[in-house]
Amino acid sequence: ADADTDGGGGSFGVTLTSFKPTATAGGSTRAYAGDGLNLKTTTLTIKADGDANADAELFGLGLAGAVAVSNLIPVAKVSNVVEAYVGENRDTVRVTLADVEVRDTAGNRGTIVVDAVGSSLATATAGGGSGALGVAITAMKPKSELVGATRAYIGPKTDLFAGAVTLDAHELTARSVAEADGGSVGGLVGASIISAEAAASRLTEAFVGHHSVVDLGGFSLTAHAITDTGAAMAEASISTGTGGGLVGVSDLDVVSRVG
Repeated sequence: ADADTDGGGGSFGVTLTSFKPTATAGGSTRAYAGDGLNLKTTTLTIKADGDANADAELFGLGLAGAVAVSNLIPVAKVSNVVEAYVGENRDTVRVTLADVEVRDTAGNRGTIVVDAVGSSLATATAGGGSGALGVAITAMKPKSELVGATRAYIGPKTDLFAGAVTLDAHELTARSVAEADGGSVGGLVGASIISAEAAASRLTEAFVGHHSVVDLGGFSLTAHAITDTGAAMAEASISTGTGGGLVGVSDLDVVSRVG
């Protein structure tokens, strides 16, 4: 999802109330083997691979000559859910057990591999502006938020007959990035508030659901939940750029939050 405001300009007594490009990426990516499955196979592999990107950008505002701008607030939010599972979904309300059996053609227990892979990025950027001669900006506040989940599991209320089971939930990318760039301003310019806020509380889970019955005949059940992207999950930054001629900023605020 992309939302862009680019290349605007104003001069000589213009008042602009708000620029608020908003990008939201949600939805679900699911792969599952559900109730009533009686599969004849040596190995059952279930994989869900979801990629979500929300990018809100506000660039290139050229303002001059007694211009007033109330708010520059790009907002990016990613809330997608990636799930791979056997049996019932985690939100099931059923009373009886779902039945899933995996055997090879000789009747021996079959192996199950459940793999959920998530790549999620929320980016909000305000920057590149220039202003002169009486430009007043009330607030520049890019905000990014990363929520949702990546899950691999045996569902609740599931009666499973199989051999070895592996549950892998892996976040390849999980980033919430907010960037504010004051740009180049000069000549009686006032920017009351410049802030950048990045928040991330995305879940990575591998589990066996409540009230499930798992018969693996002595074979192993292995569960991994990994968030190891090699970068900060939430990152906020402000660059004040260059300015001259009674430039005033009353409040600079940078917030990065995980959890």
